[in-house]
Amino acid sequence: MGEYQYVTMAALVVIGVILLYFPGGFTTDTPNRFFVAVGAGLAIGAFGWAFLRLDRQVSNDPRYQRPVYTGEEPDTGDDEDATG
Repeated sequence: MGEYQYVTMAALVVIGVILLYFPGGFTTDTPNRFFVAVGAGLAIGAFGWAFLRLDRQVSNDPRYQRPVYTGEEPDTGDDEDATG
């Protein structure tokens, strides 16, 4: 997806909002429940997809990864028994 990886997700959010308000009539007295449900589901799904994609990018970035815990104490080089 490269540089435009979030454009598809943003377009789906916009399409969902358009379906929600115009054919769905979300703010009217008699909303079309089908288009309200489809529009809201599409918008929320695309928004969630964007967050999952962002989380995957941050998780795979080595700047945000911690070293692996091995369960052993780190060797500090301070051996009190070796002072003799």
